[in-house]
Amino acid sequence: MTKSISIIFQRGIVFITLNLLNKLLDVIRYVLWRPPKPERPQKICIHRVGQIGDLVCAIPAMDAIRKNYPSAEITLLSSPGKKELPGAKELLSGSKWIDHIWIYYSDDINSFPKIVHFINTLRQQNFDIWLQLPQNLTTFPKELRNMLFTKLVGVQWATGYYISKIPIFFQTQAKSPKIQREVMRQLAYLQKLNITSKEVTFPLPISEKEKQRAYDLIQQYNFQERSVLALVPGGKRLANQWPVERFAEIAIRWTATKGKVVILGGPGDYKLAEVILKFCKNKVINLCGKMTLLESAELLKHCTALVTNDTGPMHLAAAVGAPCVVTFSARDFPVRWYPWGEQHEILRKDVTCSPCFLDECPNENLCLSEITVDEVWQAVQRVVL
Repeated sequence: MTKSISIIFQRGIVFITLNLLNKLLDVIRYVLWRPPKPERPQKICIHRVGQIGDLVCAIPAMDAIRKNYPSAEITLLSSPGKKELPGAKELLSGSKWIDHIWIYYSDDINSFPKIVHFINTLRQQNFDIWLQLPQNLTTFPKELRNMLFTKLVGVQWATGYYISKIPIFFQTQAKSPKIQREVMRQLAYLQKLNITSKEVTFPLPISEKEKQRAYDLIQQYNFQERSVLALVPGGKRLANQWPVERFAEIAIRWTATKGKVVILGGPGDYKLAEVILKFCKNKVINLCGKMTLLESAELLKHCTALVTNDTGPMHLAAAVGAPCVVTFSARDFPVRWYPWGEQHEILRKDVTCSPCFLDECPNENLCLSEITVDEVWQAVQRVVL
């Protein structure tokens, strides 16, 4: 009974605190931008920062904005962080539904003079509407900062400032039934602005050249229909990585009974892939660092399934309709970053230290270590039926 009372108390504190902070953000936003939203904006800025997973999950929301404002000039303002990290430039260049993509990096705003120059450059664009698609783990101070920045840019009307978590009672928040997948979280916020979408779509700008590159690889390695399993053993966080030796065991089982295995990822994942090749040299192809993001997306269309960590390629696979078997760490809240669609198998183990929101686990990735090879293999069998 005492535990139940404690949980109810914690839920109440979280609910009240989140609502108060978001109401305060609403009031500040109203004070800064009192005029109503322009009905026929000519220039819209969508602000969405992050890397591949963040951007793929925001594509349906951005597509909805375009469909609701078909004649507006739309600019995507985005940053992956550091220059060496992939982002909107690699994923969305060539998109016909975005007029301009403006990329900035952390080095571009790491001093006061650079920030002033950045603001002055953006002011010259004279945006009518600024739509921020907020990050999952943003905080109240960050949203205040973002509002001040946008106000200084001089836009006519802006929105998108809210938080979805507070830094207390993480385990209680993780069990909330209100947690939505990131795709739906963004669309749900737009619905409050009467920006609606009849369907969830991912219009990836895969060119004919990229399609041909994927087709050439299919021919080169003689991929047969429903015989190729893709693996993504890497990820930007060590805390998200299932042991590479277990990926190797999945590869051994697949090549022994089904067909070939292709390993995808960036240049930094090449050594992980080589570990898998040491365990099973035959019928395993290491393409890490050898394909662009959109070439990988096209190739994934022709794979039977993808076994992956929680990574950007997981969201790319979901965007093109490929079924995924995902080993999720418990560092974050459940559900939020699950891939879009119902064709996937999600494996996640709650442990006493989750969620922790750490990039590196001090407990040897305990939550991922509890996911067994047999569990993943059984999930593979289910998605390929």
